[in-house]
Amino acid sequence: MQLPLGELAALGAAAVWAVGTVIFAHAGRNVPALALNLVKGVLALPLIVIAALILPTQWGQPSFEALLLFGVSGALGIGVGDTCYFAALRRIGATRTALLFMASTPIAVLLSTFALGEPINVFAILGIALTIAGILWVIAERATATDAQASRKLVAVGITFGLAAAALQAVGLILNRQAFNLATDTSEAWATVLRLACGCAALALVLSLLNNKPLADARRWPWKLIVIGMVLGTFTGLLLQQFSVKHAVNAGIAQTLLNTTPLFVLPIAPLIGERVSRRAVLGAIVAMAGVSVLLWSVT
Repeated sequence: MQLPLGELAALGAAAVWAVGTVIFAHAGRNVPALALNLVKGVLALPLIVIAALILPTQWGQPSFEALLLFGVSGALGIGVGDTCYFAALRRIGATRTALLFMASTPIAVLLSTFALGEPINVFAILGIALTIAGILWVIAERATATDAQASRKLVAVGITFGLAAAALQAVGLILNRQAFNLATDTSEAWATVLRLACGCAALALVLSLLNNKPLADARRWPWKLIVIGMVLGTFTGLLLQQFSVKHAVNAGIAQTLLNTTPLFVLPIAPLIGERVSRRAVLGAIVAMAGVSVLLWSVT
């Protein structure tokens, strides 16, 4: 039986994103979402270029259409989507943001099935349902107490940003997947370089229109946390995500596994003073059962 490397890479990305989410949620309290997204991208870009040069990777011969799809997916998914994600983190916290981000799973499944014509079987649907149910169970229970102290307007804006991030993530993933279908000889590392560069370019354009106001007081930012979050969430996470998107059997399944980040947050919770309830543990067990079914469905 061959291991589903693409799906396993998606789980790895979810794990490092869990640590990155906690770090960025803390760092983002004093840093505007747009600026934080651009800074972590600019810092990660040279590292990914070095990785692409060192690893046995190749640029290949991508067509103009593939390059365009990579670029648009980066501008939407990384540029706009991640900014919306950070904006949601500041307003409604990591747990509720992750809950809303789960909306990208059904969107990606629908797009991969109807737009790309990728097959999906009954066991995969069952795995997706179990995974979503478990994650909703975990996050809904952990997010309830925090929302009581937030204003309705703040929550409404945060929910809007969270849903926008989920939709853009799903669209970006499908465009990225289609680009790989057209450029099979292009490595994950170089595709990541292209996507991240286009995402940073889109952010830089918006910042220039805002006269770089979000970059004010940059000296006071928690740079150590930003760098650590960048190495985990952006550098390592993006490379694993790209590998999963290229090699996963189904893009919708890959998106579901990428969204298991909240489950990996649970072991970190006690370290930051959060209590893990029995309900959270049971929800994690249900979701991990769904992950197991998903992995089994593609082997």
